[in-house]
Amino acid sequence: MDELGTETFSQLVTASSDVALVLDAGGVVRDVSVGDPDLGARIGRSWVGRPLIDTVTVESRGKASALLATAAGDGLAWHEINHGFEGGDDLPVRYVAVRLPKDGQLVVLGRDLRGLARLQQQLVDINLTVERDYALYRSAETQFRLMFQTSTEAMLIADAGSRRIAEVNPAGEDMLHRVARRIVGSTLDELFHDENANAVADCAAAARALGQSSCANLRLRLTSAEVSMAAWLLRGGGPSQLLLRLSPGGAAQDGTSALGDAWGALSHLPEAMVTATGDLDIIEANEAFLDLVDVATANQIRSESLARFVGRHGVDMNVLTSRLQDHGAIRRYATVLRGQYGAVRDVELTAAVSDRDEKRVYAFLFRPVVAERPVLGDARRPLRPVSEMTDLVGRVPLRDIVREATDIIEELCIEAALAVTQDNRASAAEMLGLSRQSLYSKLRRYGLGDLPSDTTNGT
Repeated sequence: MDELGTETFSQLVTASSDVALVLDAGGVVRDVSVGDPDLGARIGRSWVGRPLIDTVTVESRGKASALLATAAGDGLAWHEINHGFEGGDDLPVRYVAVRLPKDGQLVVLGRDLRGLARLQQQLVDINLTVERDYALYRSAETQFRLMFQTSTEAMLIADAGSRRIAEVNPAGEDMLHRVARRIVGSTLDELFHDENANAVADCAAAARALGQSSCANLRLRLTSAEVSMAAWLLRGGGPSQLLLRLSPGGAAQDGTSALGDAWGALSHLPEAMVTATGDLDIIEANEAFLDLVDVATANQIRSESLARFVGRHGVDMNVLTSRLQDHGAIRRYATVLRGQYGAVRDVELTAAVSDRDEKRVYAFLFRPVVAERPVLGDARRPLRPVSEMTDLVGRVPLRDIVREATDIIEELCIEAALAVTQDNRASAAEMLGLSRQSLYSKLRRYGLGDLPSDTTNGT
């Protein structure tokens, strides 16, 4: 220490530890050095002149005595000690002591363990939370298993995508006249006659899209008995599954049809919702849809064609019905809703199809992309992918496809001209090679801008 100098030695000690203590041969603290200012403010000089053993908690007194005793040994031994403070939390420190050979004093170096203690406490809290959540999960699973196994109704669980059966309850085995090991692993379609394949697929697709669905007049393959099936979508941490209930008789059971009997609940959804017949005539429309199309009551549009409000020139509805027939459900399809008074709103559409009582029923859910078209050119109709246009070939006359594409291009060009001329319609008409009367007519057609009552003057 003489070669290093007292000041240099003190700096080395402080740099190598959070807390450094100098004790005399009797274990009394003679000096304290703390690297962290916050820790230094807490300790201060209150330990100077006191035996180290008096600064620790009752539980750590034995460890403090062991620390002083091992300072004379050949090896270095670390001891974790808690210091007590009146009206405050304990201070955990990990110490090692070294005895100086000349005067018998001890240098005690300590590392602050508060950060580690906080991490340990967090780990304990997390473990307790995990154990509590796991106990709740096991309890819920046990209750579900008990109800599933003891239910007097035939219940099955199947993968939502592949429709492959994962579980069946005893009542299901009795109805299907098969043991569980012959049912599990087979597909849902294998339980019914081939003529029911489309109805089963539609029911599963509707459940995936809307959360629940039902279908009737299904005939079991093995017994030829007529049953109805209700399906609910189960979402969890893994793949989505379907909970299925089979009921004797061909009539759908109460409270299971997502496209019919559940309308009372769906009508209050904040999302725009419509059901339609196989010919796309509106059956029901909720308040949110009525608001989007500027209609006062559902009676005004009941039995009206949905194509009157969705898409342009009927092209969108041909695409939708074609895809629904091929896939059973579609999601996030970009289109437009046309209001009763000409307002046009960009929306995303989700739809599903189901056969109910041997009649096809469509369900549509609309989510506005923008609530309004407040500024000219800000909200333009989404461009249709080329694949969607080519899908129409063979299903829609060529003149309708060309007219749809032409309308999209014409609308975009008008919006661009108005943006360049800063909404100067006279200049925009000249730029487009149109008369002002022709431009005003197209503005009305596409619902662009706010036209004045007198369209013969100015801009």
